[in-house]
Amino acid sequence: MVVGLLVTETRNAFQKNAFEWGLSMIPHSEDAIQVTQHVANFFVSEARKSLNRPPARKVLDNLIYNYSPTYCGKAGKGYDEVYIFAEPETPNKTRCAVHGKCHGHVKL
Repeated sequence: MVVGLLVTETRNAFQKNAFEWGLSMIPHSEDAIQVTQHVANFFVSEARKSLNRPPARKVLDNLIYNYSPTYCGKAGKGYDEVYIFAEPETPNKTRCAVHGKCHGHVKL
């Protein structure tokens, strides 16, 4: 257990209110958008309390702009563009006790 750190979990996909328009069951009212913004502001506010700061070079290396989206809009469902990330090559990869592959769980 780490003392002094706040752990926050949500099981809602708040971003859907502002950014997903395919389903009528997702509310897009002003109130729904304000809830989305409030939750985003809360998470950012809490993250700013952390003193952990990666080196600037590491931040630049991990920006989404370093990757190219793949167009998938012709399928007519879901998103128009997606990012597809290959599993990184890991030297001396060991077998995972949970999945049989290395997924960051308990290794055999």
